[in-house]
Amino acid sequence: GDSYYVSASSNYGNGSSTYPFPAIQQGIDASSSGDTVSVAAGTYVENINFNGKNIAVIGADSSNTIIDGDSSGSVVTFNSGETQSALLKNFTITNGNTNGRGGGMQIKMTGDILLSNLVISNNQASFGGGIIVEGIGGAWNGEAHVSVENVVFSGNHATGNGGGYAVYDDYVSTLFKSVTFANNSADGSGGGLHIVGMSHYAVLANSILW
Repeated sequence: GDSYYVSASSNYGNGSSTYPFPAIQQGIDASSSGDTVSVAAGTYVENINFNGKNIAVIGADSSNTIIDGDSSGSVVTFNSGETQSALLKNFTITNGNTNGRGGGMQIKMTGDILLSNLVISNNQASFGGGIIVEGIGGAWNGEAHVSVENVVFSGNHATGNGGGYAVYDDYVSTLFKSVTFANNSADGSGGGLHIVGMSHYAVLANSILW
């Protein structure tokens, strides 16, 4: 696939490494499935949507590459009904706020997604303050397989259920590997995790729930 480049210090650009796009969404919009969007360190005040593309969006590192949702909706949205792999890696996802589902990330999909080396912090929603995964497939149309590796969920809140991470609809499997949940809260149930429903399952390995 092709590679596109994004830098917060750029004013305008064509997505090349010499003239990067200033916004992550521009990189996503230019890309096609199989491409990579490489994001330099910086703070990006935007709400991004993968728009059904199976692409890799990779930051410089999670502590210095920040996507700030500016309290206006979900910070990151995946609405892919496709069955290939998407990747989000090396970001802090913060300041998402929605009356709907998924303050930090709303993932509606079947197929595979890898969330790696992320900090999901200080996001709020009615359901799934940090991340919600909505299994839009089901028994006949496939499952959603989510791998969450080296991710910190902190300070996320749900006015309903699932402060840190929640699943919705059916057939969502999650593998949590080296994940930390700390200081997440919900007015309903599942301050850290809320996984309730038909044919969901989750595996937790080498993780901290606090």
